Amino acid sequence: TGNGPIIKDGSGILAVTNGSNTFDGQLRIEEGSVSTTATALENADVKVDVANGLTLTATDTLIRSLNGDGSFAMTNDQTLTVSQGSYSGTISGGILYKDSDSTFQFPGTHTGTGEAYLTDGVFVLDGSVQTSSLSRMTTSHNTSIEGQGRISGFLTMNGAVSPDEPGVGNIGTISAQGIILYDRFKFDLNEVTADQLIADSDLFIGIDSNLHLSGTITGEIYILMQYDS
Repeated sequence: TGNGPIIKDGSGILAVTNGSNTFDGQLRIEEGSVSTTATALENADVKVDVANGLTLTATDTLIRSLNGDGSFAMTNDQTLTVSQGSYSGTISGGILYKDSDSTFQFPGTHTGTGEAYLTDGVFVLDGSVQTSSLSRMTTSHNTSIEGQGRISGFLTMNGAVSPDEPGVGNIGTISAQGIILYDRFKFDLNEVTADQLIADSDLFIGIDSNLHLSGTITGEIYILMQYDS
C-alpha cells in the first residue's frame, strides 16, 4: 500500500504477485528484474530502466503507467495493456494494447509478432511498432495516433491520425506497410512542405473520412500521402 517509491537494485528477482495491493507509487527497476502477475502493478507508475528488467508471468498484464528506457520480453501469447507514460525502451514479443483516455508516448520499439491495438486515448509514436507482415495495428474511433514513426505491419485507423507532435507547423511522417483510413486525418503545413502518410503497398481511404489541414498554404503543391501498390 501507499504511494512512496520502491527502488529495485541488486541482481536478484523481486516477485510482485498480489493482485489486490493498492500500491500507487513509483517502482523503479535499476538492477536485476521484477516479476509480476496480471494486475499486481495496475496502479503503479513503473519505470523500467535496465535491460530485461521486467518479467510478465501472466497471460494478460495491465500496467497503468509505463516509463523508462530499459527493455523486456514477452512470449507471443502474452498481452500488455498500457494506459499512459513515456517509454523509450524495447518491448519484444507479445501483443500491445493502449487503453484509457490519457496519452502514452512511445519513442521506443516494439518487436512483436501479433497485433497492436489502440482502444482509447492518444498514442504518440516516435519509434517503431513492428508487427508481422500479415498483422495490423488497429485503432478504435476515440483514439488518435500522433508523432512520427514506423509501423512495420498494416495500420488500420478507425480514429484520428496526425503525423508529428501536436502544434501547427510541426512536420512529420508516419509510415506503414499498408494504411487503411476510416475516420479523420490531420496534416500540418508550412511554407514548403507538409505532414505525410507513407504506405509501402496499399493505401485505402474510406468514403466517410475527413481531411483537416492546419497552417499557412503558400506552396503550389503539397504531397500528403504516398503509396506503392
